[in-house]
Amino acid sequence: MKITKRQLRRIIKEERAKLLNEAGYRHPKTGEDMFLMLNDIVDKLLDMGMDTAELAGELRGLADDVDDSKYVNAQNSAYRN
Repeated sequence: MKITKRQLRRIIKEERAKLLNEAGYRHPKTGEDMFLMLNDIVDKLLDMGMDTAELAGELRGLADDVDDSKYVNAQNSAYRN
């Protein structure tokens, strides 16, 4: 399924808004909202001509890495106890 740049941006902004409501993550040096920074990076990649399907795949890969790290962290915690 192909999505447009506009649809991808809307999805990212909606997800970002959900995350911002749950927690406020700030850059340790600048204090800037890190989700806004991420959103700006996505916009720049799209503006540079990155294919939306490729970008969506990369973002899914990052999300999978986060999910995998939860599993590894849970195993490490169980091992330490």
